[in-house]
Amino acid sequence: MEILCFWFLKFMYYAFIGYLIEIFFALIKDHKFINRGFLLGPYCSIYGVAGIVLAWFNPELNILINFVLAIICCGLIEGLTGFILDKIFKMRWWDYSNEPLNLNGYICIRFMLLFGLFSLIGIYFLNPLYEELYEIIGNPLCMILAGIILIFYLLDLVISNILIFKIKKTIDPKDAKNTTLIINTKKRMLLSIFR
Repeated sequence: MEILCFWFLKFMYYAFIGYLIEIFFALIKDHKFINRGFLLGPYCSIYGVAGIVLAWFNPELNILINFVLAIICCGLIEGLTGFILDKIFKMRWWDYSNEPLNLNGYICIRFMLLFGLFSLIGIYFLNPLYEELYEIIGNPLCMILAGIILIFYLLDLVISNILIFKIKKTIDPKDAKNTTLIINTKKRMLLSIFR
């Protein structure tokens, strides 16, 4: 059970860092706070998956080899996730169609290179930091923390899926690639629940 706790918290650690990255880029691009993730909470699961993959990278390897491997892994994760979300929901949470050297708008060279750089930060800095934090907090507290976060995460998965299927019924199919419209519709539906 402890090993599951360790890996789940590492997944959430990277998912939260990814959320912060997305918020930062939205602030720069749109000059406002936007939760661009599929889920409602402060985490982006795709970054959590990438973080788990990066945890298996060897920091002893040449930095260039890790960079190239990270680009390949992150490209596969982003491309597959984008494709799967598109096929299941017929919607896009990102679209790189206007970027040079893109593959069906799911991935592009510019962001793959950027993710490669972020991955090096993960491999050489964030992974060791996580392991130190995990040791400092200790197993009993980490187990409680993981249990609480898991409950909220699963609840978020259910609510977000319900909202996305409702959004799918309300927006025009031609707008299914409009990330901002999807996010704003999700926000409006969520707020209407609490009125």
